[in-house]
Amino acid sequence: MKKLEKSKFTEAHILRIASAFRQSKILLTSIELGIFSLLGSRELTAKDVSFELQTDEDTTERLLNSLTALGFTTKYRNHFKNTTDSIRYLDKSSPDYIGSLLHMNLNWESWGKLTEVVRTGKSIYKNLYVERSDEFVEAYVESVHRSYNHEAEGVSKAITLSNVKRMMDLGCGSGMYSIEFMKRNQNMEVILFDYPKVINHTQRYLDQAKLATNNYKLQSGDIKSSEYESNLDLIYASFMFEEFTIWDNIGIMQKCFDSLNKGGRLIIHENFISNDRTSPVNSVLYSLNLKLHTENGNTFSQNDYWIMLKEAGFQKVDNLVTDFGTILIRGTKTY
Repeated sequence: MKKLEKSKFTEAHILRIASAFRQSKILLTSIELGIFSLLGSRELTAKDVSFELQTDEDTTERLLNSLTALGFTTKYRNHFKNTTDSIRYLDKSSPDYIGSLLHMNLNWESWGKLTEVVRTGKSIYKNLYVERSDEFVEAYVESVHRSYNHEAEGVSKAITLSNVKRMMDLGCGSGMYSIEFMKRNQNMEVILFDYPKVINHTQRYLDQAKLATNNYKLQSGDIKSSEYESNLDLIYASFMFEEFTIWDNIGIMQKCFDSLNKGGRLIIHENFISNDRTSPVNSVLYSLNLKLHTENGNTFSQNDYWIMLKEAGFQKVDNLVTDFGTILIRGTKTY
């Protein structure tokens, strides 16, 4: 008879997970209202904050008390003040600001419908970049850029660019990875490709980066159906293949293969998930997030990508785990 596994859960652990949404919403609401940026380096009362934000004083004070209990602010004689870390990461004036979390608020709205999606299997959105308004897409791109831009330099350094004359950033978003690539190799030509509603905003981030090169061009289209340019040495795709099915991905990868020169590489930057799809926890939860926000999106394992790249024609496949819990998968066209 199989011995029953001893439960690792306590009642407190279960209750903590069940109520974690409260802490999340306290933080996201405070960011949405601009509380951290309003406080800055000042010490304000709840009355001061509610006056400037035009919010209810009693509820604002409860929110500020909650932020203090969670360690985001301090309170002394009814005056609230940001902690050092809150000033660094949650005040919009800080260069390390990561509080542009519109996509998290979108997740909040969608995750509230998880029960319905589990029952029906039907996602809430098929493609955010096509269905949502231009204003939403602009805010979403800004949100992702601010939240993940710190990873771009580290990821870029893991990729050899010295022999690249021409590359494409497929699903480029704000262009944050291409910006780092062009800083390291100013001589190569870069094609930044994404949906029309996204590419409309990419130029702004390239201008802000004040690059020493302008050897790039922007292209828009549908990632699955549009034709790609040829004579490429490198195609880079970050968090893009997770939006499609395995069969769609094989088709996209085949187009990439055909666009590459001999020795060319397709480098895929994605979330890492184990073969049994139960770890790491962030990637497992993200697979549900993809079900909510895409028609056929999913997280894939290293084996999945190996199979897809091989089916697409790539003769050599290898990978590298990054310092950010993501993985770089490389498919090389050897002949």
